Amino acid sequence: MPRRPEHRRRTVRRRPESPEDASQASPPAADASTPPRSATRRTSSPAPRAAPPPPAAPAARMNAEALLAELDGMSSGDLDAMLLATPKRAPRPGERIEGVLVRIAEGAAFVDIGGKSEGFIDPLELDEDAKVGDRISAFVLRAGASGVVLATQIRGTADRSVLEEAYEAGLPVEGIVESKNSGGFVIKFGKTRGFCPVSQIDRIVGSDLDRFIGRRMNFRILEMDERRVLVSHRVLAEEAMAEQVEQVWARVQEGDIVEGTVVDSKAFGTFVDVEGVRGLVPRSELGWGTTAPPNSGIKVKVRVIRVDADAGRLTLSMKDPNAGPWSRVGVDFEEGGIYDGTVARVRDFGAFVTLAPGLDGLVPIRNLSEQRVDHPSDAVQEGQTVRVRLMRVDAGNERLELSIRHAVGLEADPVDTNAPRSTRRSSGNASFGTFGDLLKNVKLKP
Repeated sequence: MPRRPEHRRRTVRRRPESPEDASQASPPAADASTPPRSATRRTSSPAPRAAPPPPAAPAARMNAEALLAELDGMSSGDLDAMLLATPKRAPRPGERIEGVLVRIAEGAAFVDIGGKSEGFIDPLELDEDAKVGDRISAFVLRAGASGVVLATQIRGTADRSVLEEAYEAGLPVEGIVESKNSGGFVIKFGKTRGFCPVSQIDRIVGSDLDRFIGRRMNFRILEMDERRVLVSHRVLAEEAMAEQVEQVWARVQEGDIVEGTVVDSKAFGTFVDVEGVRGLVPRSELGWGTTAPPNSGIKVKVRVIRVDADAGRLTLSMKDPNAGPWSRVGVDFEEGGIYDGTVARVRDFGAFVTLAPGLDGLVPIRNLSEQRVDHPSDAVQEGQTVRVRLMRVDAGNERLELSIRHAVGLEADPVDTNAPRSTRRSSGNASFGTFGDLLKNVKLKP
């Protein structure tokens, strides 16, 4: 059956309509009872396209030469006025700022801090000779719409609420060291008590802790809750020396001889303060031989042996390189000499005997006794005083071979501890073997 003509599809090209034609050709409003045309017949006309946006205006370019010329033509007063007119951010609590005193009243002093807000500070915080126009430096205690409350520090008579503000702002608080207990010090802040550990009372504590009792000092509150107030004076002292510490790290070099103060001693070494930098003297570098650590608080001269500024490590030594124990070999201790020593260590292969601080020699197991010895501990014990003969000097490896059985019944040679040190060394192997030793002193007739 042929299709009816009204169902044929036709492509209709329409010219663009002007706004006037569009208003005349707009269809009348459809009746509510009449279904929409889209439901009965599909239209093939495309939707009108939106008009393209107008082109953006070109961005204005700054004329640098004109700006520089304008700045050159301004006077210093105009420049200052322009800088002062520049808006500044609001100061934050705990921040240190500077300002100029503009008025001093009975209950408050007014400070120009260069912003829209005005600063207020208690006149008691100022020096006795402070006057209008003086420039001061202070911490921000509070900042709000009513102004900025400043303080150089929190006095010891402040109540707990003021201490809480100082804790939040990181301000120093003045307190009195009231007493000492096993772990630290009790600090009095008005009616509030705080605790300062011994290690936080100062950069260098020393052994005399009673000298801090009764002192008025500044502290920073590290922790604060309903039960306790933990404070530290050491952090403030280290902050004050921060610039000096940077200078020390910049100039210190390996091999330098510097002076420091003993801070503390541990099992692994001793800490020494060098102008604010804390260095470590390992236990092996405290001296030649077994040396007791020095007391805290005393001044010592140390040699820098390693510098690691990035890691903040400074390794020091208290050994005198010119007075090492091997400088005595060949002067106080010679091959063939008989000397008294102390058994320092016993091993399976022999025993080490100390002749002088830092100068040890080995007695092989074969030289411990004239009798057969199964283990060195059967012949000698640590701490025992023995008489030995210096059999051989190995200067290259700094080793001494000793013998107990070759010193039996012989008198010890005197050792002059005040003899001058010498750099002379033995040539090395003094022993030529059993047969060679027998012929060593034989003189041949011509």
